Amino acid sequence: MNIKTHQDVINLVKTDEWMLKILEAVKSLELPDWWIWSWFIRNKVWDYLHWYKQKTLIETSDIDVVYYDIENLDEQIEKKFEEKLNQLVPWENWSVKNQARMHFMNNLPQYKSSLDAMANWPETVTSIWIKIDENNNIIFETAHWIDDLINLEIRPTPIFKSKPEMLEKYKKRVTDKNWNKYWPKLKFYEN
Repeated sequence: MNIKTHQDVINLVKTDEWMLKILEAVKSLELPDWWIWSWFIRNKVWDYLHWYKQKTLIETSDIDVVYYDIENLDEQIEKKFEEKLNQLVPWENWSVKNQARMHFMNNLPQYKSSLDAMANWPETVTSIWIKIDENNNIIFETAHWIDDLINLEIRPTPIFKSKPEMLEKYKKRVTDKNWNKYWPKLKFYEN
């Protein structure tokens, strides 16, 4: 299977029982504007494009669940959702974050939705997300473009290119993540 489109990525996910179980578990929480973002889908694509037969395991990887609820910004609610997910799928590490309160991390105006928040993450290949909708369709979206993901290219999102201090944050993150240790075909850019 070639991966060129959003539907190709969805088809790849449909072949992975582990991913489907994770998506179903998160869907069961009925969170508003929820998504699983970043590495959950990105690593699957990168593994596939590297011809890996097994899922790449990175010790520090939580399954990142985001949602958007402007009415309830209490961080303790997020912990309760993590506890529920730990009951459903106890062998995974979970991180649940309400994106209505996460804008402060990058000194940005308050996000308008989960998608708005994820569009402002450091790398274009991090600004991707997936979920199962109410009709049981898998929805995969990218904030910027799919090309970077399928071409194994790492570059900053427009917001992180726009200010020198944010570009430095991007560079540090890419260095700290050390992704090329796991996926040697990756190419890194600063623009």
